[in-house]
Amino acid sequence: MGNSLNSRTNPQQPAYGYPPHQGQQPYGGYPGGPPAQGTPPQGPPPQNMSGGKKTFLAVRNIVIIVVALGALAGLKFGWDKIFESDAKAASVGDCLQNKGSNISPDMASADCSSSPAEYKVAEVHDDTTETDLCDAKKYVAYTETSGSRKSRTSVVLCLTPMKSTG
Repeated sequence: MGNSLNSRTNPQQPAYGYPPHQGQQPYGGYPGGPPAQGTPPQGPPPQNMSGGKKTFLAVRNIVIIVVALGALAGLKFGWDKIFESDAKAASVGDCLQNKGSNISPDMASADCSSSPAEYKVAEVHDDTTETDLCDAKKYVAYTETSGSRKSRTSVVLCLTPMKSTG
């Protein structure tokens, strides 16, 4: 039979067109051209991120979720107690000073033996805004309310003035 360019007799030669380059699939096979129908692409899948970056992003997302859940749990179970005002934390016998004005008071705790101390707490009434609980002849009534509509907390303090108000 002799030499023939027919691919049936010489498997090294393509039936038509240019011979394939080394490392490429002949005639449209991936990556030398579009993949032939039914032929899966050859080679590793493309990777957009390195393994280290994926790990970092996964850890970052987990940390964000844990912090968010912790914050929600804290709000639900009493972080407001950590950040509550001095007036709400006051007990009978504590002293307070008004860092605000009479119209807009800002009560802060004070050492009873110091000059800034203006009032001594005589009575504490939690979960109410009824200032009538304080005897107006003996005490100055102070009320404070905070929180959202569903978890509002309030307190009424009956205060004894330590200095003459004039």
